[in-house]
Amino acid sequence: MKTSILVYIFIFIIIISCVSQKTDYVFNKLKTELDKKGLKIDSVDNIGLIYVTVQDIKLSISLDNLRKSYTESKDDNEIVEFANAIVTSVDEIGPWKECKDHIYTSYFPSDFEFKDNIHKKITDEFHQIFSLRINGKISWILPDQLKKWGIDTVELEKQADMNGNELLIKANIEFDTIEGKKIGYFSIGDGNDILKGSMLFASGFKEKVKAQFGFPVYAIFPVRDFLIFFSEKDFDFFSSRIGTTVKKEYNKSAYPITPELLKVSDKGVEAVGKYPVK
Repeated sequence: MKTSILVYIFIFIIIISCVSQKTDYVFNKLKTELDKKGLKIDSVDNIGLIYVTVQDIKLSISLDNLRKSYTESKDDNEIVEFANAIVTSVDEIGPWKECKDHIYTSYFPSDFEFKDNIHKKITDEFHQIFSLRINGKISWILPDQLKKWGIDTVELEKQADMNGNELLIKANIEFDTIEGKKIGYFSIGDGNDILKGSMLFASGFKEKVKAQFGFPVYAIFPVRDFLIFFSEKDFDFFSSRIGTTVKKEYNKSAYPITPELLKVSDKGVEAVGKYPVK
């Protein structure tokens, strides 16, 4: 009897898996576009990353943001362009003057394998790296690339800050009110939700939020496309209530950042607490 039940469960899992793959339009459309270019999806891992080999280089690719964007737009061209970006992702990076306006900071958990990528510790839980985002392609910045560009890390950081401030200018602050207290977030659009960290760490953050929230403020940044903040005067109210949100977002995302409660002040960004996520 036990054997029959196990066999049934195994067959059921296979059926569900096959149905899921068949109904994943973005995955199947991308596979078709890659086939046209002589490429194939080598494998899919347990968190949904797909692996594609281009010019003998094995790429790991997330479809999360493409799926989100396609759900809103229903535009097949987005998938076609994404396939094109995969093909060109191993091309040589252009000169600094063509790339500088597309340099941003990105954030990863401290246990990430940073290897030679330029990065620095923000808290015990996460680090900052630098990325080039251009023509649908994301490249992490290595020291050798700075030599090719003829710049140093100071100029790299300065440019990333300028670009983060440009995002802040374009972003709107929206907020929800709970018992008369405001909790805010940025609305940016254009597929830039994954750059919310760049806005949090940009030098213009204080000027952007202080009229509505004062300064310092507190924030949670559990995953790369989820950032909310609140006033220092509302610290007791929100800090005791948002732990469940941190846990939910942190655990369900393929791109967790930190379960910490962050204080943003003139000293910078620092952790003042950590919510349990297990």
